[in-house]
Amino acid sequence: MSITLSNTSEPLVSCVMPTAGRAGFIAQAIYHFGAQRYPRKELLIVYDKASDLPEGLVLPPGVRTVRSSGTSIGAKRNDGCRHAAGGIIAQWDDDDIYHPDRLCRQVEPLTAGRADITALRDTLFFEQNTGLCWSATPELFAQLFYRRVVGGTLVFRRSIWENRVRYRTVSLREDAEFLKESLLAGARLSAVYGRDLFIYRRHDMNTWRFAAGRYLDPAGWKKEPVPGWVPDFCRTQAPTETTKTPPAVSCIMPTADRGNFIVRAVHCFLLQDYAHKELVILDDGAEPVARLIPDHPDIRYVRRAGKGNIGAKRNEACRLSKGQIIMHWDDDDWYAPDWISRQVACMQQTGADICGLDRVLFYDRRSAKAWKYTYPEHGPAWVAGATMAYRRSLWETHPFKEVQIGEDNGFVWGSGGKVVPHAYLHGFVSFLHAGNTSPKHIHPTRWKDFPVKTVEEILR
Repeated sequence: MSITLSNTSEPLVSCVMPTAGRAGFIAQAIYHFGAQRYPRKELLIVYDKASDLPEGLVLPPGVRTVRSSGTSIGAKRNDGCRHAAGGIIAQWDDDDIYHPDRLCRQVEPLTAGRADITALRDTLFFEQNTGLCWSATPELFAQLFYRRVVGGTLVFRRSIWENRVRYRTVSLREDAEFLKESLLAGARLSAVYGRDLFIYRRHDMNTWRFAAGRYLDPAGWKKEPVPGWVPDFCRTQAPTETTKTPPAVSCIMPTADRGNFIVRAVHCFLLQDYAHKELVILDDGAEPVARLIPDHPDIRYVRRAGKGNIGAKRNEACRLSKGQIIMHWDDDDWYAPDWISRQVACMQQTGADICGLDRVLFYDRRSAKAWKYTYPEHGPAWVAGATMAYRRSLWETHPFKEVQIGEDNGFVWGSGGKVVPHAYLHGFVSFLHAGNTSPKHIHPTRWKDFPVKTVEEILR
């Protein structure tokens, strides 16, 4: 079951992530954080040595670092809580695997007033070295974890920590002891079923080391298939991509007779917080829109002679562009100010060739209705054309088919690139209107009504 909390009044959640000597895992941890569907969140990476962080790490919006004076995990957790801005604290371990619904499901009992702390029970274990996934019987799980919940998955009201329940300054069982002392102080615990939300990753650098499948009671372990929601890049310990200089991004915007939308599209681009960018506008409409385009060093307007189909125009715009990464910038849609940053972070942290959304918000201003489109989970990997970002090198070997409709789907499925959808649902809104290039057929299995007020709040 998927839960999305879209009310902007939801409390800010501060995810606190202590780290030491595991720089290779940090990019994946940031990816899992960014993929969370909970809308109001921040991630604090708490470290004590510069070598704890990947060289040239680019921090996406909502992620910051805190240098700790302590070296133990408990000391770093305390420092993270001290610097956190949120009213709810979530433990975020640097090496574990999180489903995008993890925060939504664990925060809900707190906001509903049923609990002061939540933690996950009945979770899976993944052995990095063997690629095997394991479950434990309830009896064995109870032997492994205090109160039958994984200590590393605590989510709790910040007031618990402020009321003098602190982490012990040790690097083992500091989370279990924090939970025990919190319950003794009167906090209420809600154990959330975690089989589909979290995987405890076992590897050579774990602080608490034990062999899944053999530890304590070999008969209590059972091999399980790796869940389908686990990204491929989490199944290996391959080096992650980091870069000292952020890659240049070219946003391409083919347009024709859309003067009523152009100003908003250009405004969205100029608000972007990503520095290394350009907008290439390719116009072949009957009425040129040059008069609507501001004179700006990051914007290039090109007037095209003769009418062309959208696939041909995308190829021409790509040829005109200079960036290492190309992003679609549709003239009639809305993009959040950190859209480019979030897309680049996804590609860097996952090694994706193509990224974007497989769940999209649609808004019809005429009827004051909104929908959320969800691509079927069993289908081949896909992202919506208006949200696509891809490596220029991929386009150079697999240009778009020069057709009017479906050129984007053909590129996603025919290029052979690694496709990674991300979960920044509130970063993009597609407008429905009479002039949409691709007609939208509202189908009940993929299109669900979405609160109009939420979409209008996003747009504001």
